[in-house]
Amino acid sequence: MKIAIVGSCLTRDNFNSKFNANYKMFFECVAHQHQANILSLMSDAIPTHGQNLDKYTGFRLKHFRSELTKEFLEELSIEKPEYLLIDLYGDIYCGAIELGNGNYLTNNTMFKGIPVYDESNGKIIRVTDGEYFDIFKKKFNDFYKYVMSVTPKTKIVIVKNKFGDKLSSGHNLSKIRLENGIPIINVKKLNELWEKYNSFLINQYKFRFLDMTDNDYLLSDNHPWGKFYVHYTTNFYRDFFNKLQKIAVDDYSKKIIELEKSNKRLKKKVKFYENESVTHLIKRNLLKVKKINQLNNYIKGRT
Repeated sequence: MKIAIVGSCLTRDNFNSKFNANYKMFFECVAHQHQANILSLMSDAIPTHGQNLDKYTGFRLKHFRSELTKEFLEELSIEKPEYLLIDLYGDIYCGAIELGNGNYLTNNTMFKGIPVYDESNGKIIRVTDGEYFDIFKKKFNDFYKYVMSVTPKTKIVIVKNKFGDKLSSGHNLSKIRLENGIPIINVKKLNELWEKYNSFLINQYKFRFLDMTDNDYLLSDNHPWGKFYVHYTTNFYRDFFNKLQKIAVDDYSKKIIELEKSNKRLKKKVKFYENESVTHLIKRNLLKVKKINQLNNYIKGRT
């Protein structure tokens, strides 16, 4: 079953054998737009020439290149996944840089060293700024229309999530980061905004959602990518995977029910024709011939 992702490692890691060993038995991740926000994704593509991307390889190269080229949009139209999972990490955590003419770049510090990021003097806007929500609503609507135009059967699922701050060891992540001179976030405030944005999308577009906010998951002290606000202990990934499987199973159950209904209707038609008398069959076909002749006469009369 094909899935695509707009979001961060909190969603993408569920399709990595380090976290869910047997995920390939059920899902294939065919496209991923990593940590980009919706404002950037629906902006004009930026030429990669002169952006020093040749020094990167693998996942990092794909991440940086897709941020500029918006190639994810074409991948969606080609792959036509059954599910598109969206987590709004790129909007909530990163914010955006204004590039002018309604275009934006994700304000991700990992882009340091890329000229379009380093040399940008545009205004940085964040979800804590009132204007961000208005821009987001317009850009997301553009994105939704695009998805429906190129892959209308794809089901969009919002991943509801929240930042954590408590490690499995009992320590506080923000305290550790402060002690090491690493910037921290206002977990409570950003979680409130994340809920606001998720609720808007779910209510406005009637999207399904995968709720990971119903449990206070602990952050991992030994996560492969290090300690961070969305790097959880293993039970997070197990629960995520189970919830996604339930969504898929429910959908297939509905398809089976529809097929059974269709099959019953077909059986009724077959039974009718099997039991039809010869006299009725002749009358029915003569009626068809009569209608065809009437149509032909009508057409001849017009010419």
